[in-house]
Amino acid sequence: MISVLVSRVGTGFIVVSFVGLALLAAGPGADVPTQPRPAPMAAAQLAEVRVDATAVQAAPETASAVPAEPTAEPSVPLTPTVLDEDFADNRMGWPDNSVRSAWLAPGAYHLAPQEPPRFVAVGAPLSMPVRDVVITARFRKLGGPPGGGYGLIVRDQAPLARDGVRQDGHYYVLEVGDRGEVGIWRRDDDAWVDLLPWTLSGAVQPGGAANDLEVWATGSRLSLLVNGVLVASRVDDLLPAGGVGVFVGGDGNDVALERLVVRVPLQAAEVHAIGTPQAAPSAPVAAPPPSAESLPITRLVIPGISLDTDVVPAELRHSHGSITWDVPAFKVGHAQTTAGAGGPGNAVLVGHVTSRNLGNVFEDLRSVRVGDDIQVFSGPRRFEYRAVDVRTVPRSEVEVVRATAAPSITLLTCTGLWLPVVSDYAERLVVRAELIRADGS
Repeated sequence: MISVLVSRVGTGFIVVSFVGLALLAAGPGADVPTQPRPAPMAAAQLAEVRVDATAVQAAPETASAVPAEPTAEPSVPLTPTVLDEDFADNRMGWPDNSVRSAWLAPGAYHLAPQEPPRFVAVGAPLSMPVRDVVITARFRKLGGPPGGGYGLIVRDQAPLARDGVRQDGHYYVLEVGDRGEVGIWRRDDDAWVDLLPWTLSGAVQPGGAANDLEVWATGSRLSLLVNGVLVASRVDDLLPAGGVGVFVGGDGNDVALERLVVRVPLQAAEVHAIGTPQAAPSAPVAAPPPSAESLPITRLVIPGISLDTDVVPAELRHSHGSITWDVPAFKVGHAQTTAGAGGPGNAVLVGHVTSRNLGNVFEDLRSVRVGDDIQVFSGPRRFEYRAVDVRTVPRSEVEVVRATAAPSITLLTCTGLWLPVVSDYAERLVVRAELIRADGS
């Protein structure tokens, strides 16, 4: 499979950029060339990821001027860890006062609203605000009536770390409820704005069971994974950067935070600044399924190389802190969360070049030339594109899957030398085409 790994390093999302798209990495299930050949080779299969479509699609995305980006980003350099907290002690200086709703106990940080209808919001002790970031945390509900929630804060505009007492501010909260729900909100002064209202998700362990949360804030994209499942994603561009933290709401809700890890894109860590949008190697570019207006691509025709093939969804997969696309066998995959047929942005199509088990649908992609016609279909509707760029890029290059201003498609497969050490090919063959006509009109 062709994989786009985005987790530990960042994509300018590879998904995103989580912060910097970097590698289309191969995994243990990588395709092995059927025989030595100089032509492009099939990409390897990467991680495993499930998407909770019900939660992700439960509510329409908020309007945003930023075009949707790929949901997964090719493997990028691992995101540097800026905070890894197991709460063995309080050398980091977390607010520690049970009377004020947040206190340290052996091996856990406790958060519990002390009076209705207040919540607890505590800022993580980082040395700088961040733009693109990946946060993972383990929460466990210890007590209180049903109906409480807990989650992670990103893009907090407070000049100092939130103290657990203040209720106003400007930030995002991505949250899990103890009844098996997920949601995303923006805090505006003393009011909440629904980006995704409470929505049931089978990925959430209800009650007092532990839940592992992972939040990706990359560009305008906010994505939430629970126990390794992508459950929600929204686009909102009002808060470009800020602090991160933890959140607990619900009257009488008593929650323990057992682990918190914060990673930022490599470039962001190097410059220690937030005003400069930079794609860093370690985050996804966009992780949710296409919007309701996006037309799924169901067929691809390239007359110049006699290719006529079905196209099926290439869904996101999550494994070991990474998000990737699952390239289908013997068919072309339409990368989830990338643009639709004829729509604005970049529709990414991935396929194997040669594999004994997964097919060779893109074996002749290397013969496409600039100016060639490429047709994609969404059911009976046809969209004609013209190839504008054909090139080979290093396997660590992820810019090719980023969103574009013009309606375009990007075809990807593997090529170059086989690298046994990483079970992957050294390069990617990229064909970029732009829309010239819809429905033959």
